[in-house]
Amino acid sequence: MAVVIVTGTSTGIGPATALHFARAGHAVNARARNPDGADDLRAAIAKERLPVHVVKIDVDDADSVQRGVRE
Repeated sequence: MAVVIVTGTSTGIGPATALHFARAGHAVNARARNPDGADDLRAAIAKERLPVHVVKIDVDDADSVQRGVRE
């Protein structure tokens, strides 16, 4: 099992990508600027009991990236 980091998981292709890898059996670190807006992702994680950890991160902010990596 690989560990996969996916950014932009609040909307669009990001959550679909995170779910794809989780359903394939990988541990996923889902990064989002606004994780509170990732309702569909969180619902799928809970319903399917997927190995996804959602973390707040802004890839335009170096401190945020460092904090997100540590988490």
